[in-house]
Amino acid sequence: MEILNQLNQWHLLFIFGIIFIFVFRKPINGLLNRTTKVGKSGLEAASVENQNDSTSNTAEAVEELLSMVGSSIVIDDLEKSILNDLKTRGLDTTGDSVKVLTKHLAGTQLLAGFERVHSIIFGSQIGLLEALNESAGKGKSREFVEGYFNAVVADKNNASISEWKLSQYLEYLFTNILITQNNDEFHITNMGVEFLTWLVRSGKPRKRVL
Repeated sequence: MEILNQLNQWHLLFIFGIIFIFVFRKPINGLLNRTTKVGKSGLEAASVENQNDSTSNTAEAVEELLSMVGSSIVIDDLEKSILNDLKTRGLDTTGDSVKVLTKHLAGTQLLAGFERVHSIIFGSQIGLLEALNESAGKGKSREFVEGYFNAVVADKNNASISEWKLSQYLEYLFTNILITQNNDEFHITNMGVEFLTWLVRSGKPRKRVL
């Protein structure tokens, strides 16, 4: 992944350290509170009355951190991609810290990608995504998409793309995996649906130039 490629091993160690401290802060605090002596042999701590409480607190902390990002088909796919990338680099991919970090990195990548797409996408392209979303699972015919495109370029406010071809107009949507084509039918992708959902939740304007 592009963001992951920009992180060297020291960045990763630092991030993992922060996540580790945050996730396991309660168990660590519990150990410190029970510490009675620090000697050459290490820490001496009082017995644990209920070890299950510590395990339960850790599990709750992990679930709380995971719920902050949420889950979707797109995020799940990004998580798998990140884990595969880590494995190819010989890094450990087990444990709660990695699980939480992977989820948050996937969410960060998705949001950064949506911000980039929104900064460039045409308002009429968002409109096309919304039309395709209304027919999710069924898709729209080439005739519909061509008619939509012709109406867009015929608009006097869109003179700058009046010479465009349909393939040029759709290229940005294909490149960012917002739509897909099956023979003469066009469909919105899971990424496209997620992008529209993000627009609504973030309050981003859907009416843009062109």
